[in-house]
Amino acid sequence: MNHFKFQSAVFIFLCWVFVYPAIAQQQTFPQKEDYLQLLERAAKENKPMFLVVHQRDDQFIPFRGSVSKKAKDILSTQFVSGIVQVDRDEFDHPLQRAFYLNKPMYLVTDKDGIPILRIDKAVDGGDELERLIDSANTLAKAETLGKLIAEYRKGIRQQSLLNKILRYNQTFDQYTDQQLLSDYIAQLTIEQLNNFETVVFLLSCGPVYSRSLTKPTF
Repeated sequence: MNHFKFQSAVFIFLCWVFVYPAIAQQQTFPQKEDYLQLLERAAKENKPMFLVVHQRDDQFIPFRGSVSKKAKDILSTQFVSGIVQVDRDEFDHPLQRAFYLNKPMYLVTDKDGIPILRIDKAVDGGDELERLIDSANTLAKAETLGKLIAEYRKGIRQQSLLNKILRYNQTFDQYTDQQLLSDYIAQLTIEQLNNFETVVFLLSCGPVYSRSLTKPTF
């Protein structure tokens, strides 16, 4: 009898070990997705993206607590959303090339993948997540990095425009586009280059990457 109970306990334990991860994966919201597929969907559906980006293992928990119904409905209908896992040695990954990824982040972007809002601290899936979504929607209606880059791609090279883009890069912890930085430096006067604040700002713009913002993909 005791032997039967022991076998039953072992069987239940093994079922839990193998079945629970699959159930947990199904219940996780949003689901783990490929970044390029999400980007393609966003462009096709003309929707912004809500991404949870991390470099941890498959048991990564995206939010503190469960996601509220309101937040889930908004993210399911108004956004293309997903969890994106980036391996630390996956240096060619688009997100790895564009952002500092030293910790998990919540990233809201436009349909082209250009950031609107980045949050690096963990949030709960209830009121805090809903406020985050509201903030992203409000920011999207104002001046955004995507709108500025669209002007840059049209050939506009005003120093004020370039300065704003560079400052947005710092806000989102992005690597700076080398061509854009060169365009900005080319417009500085000798007096500006000798200014301490200008030097500090230029140093804070590094490191850079060589892919040009004039190309349609980000």
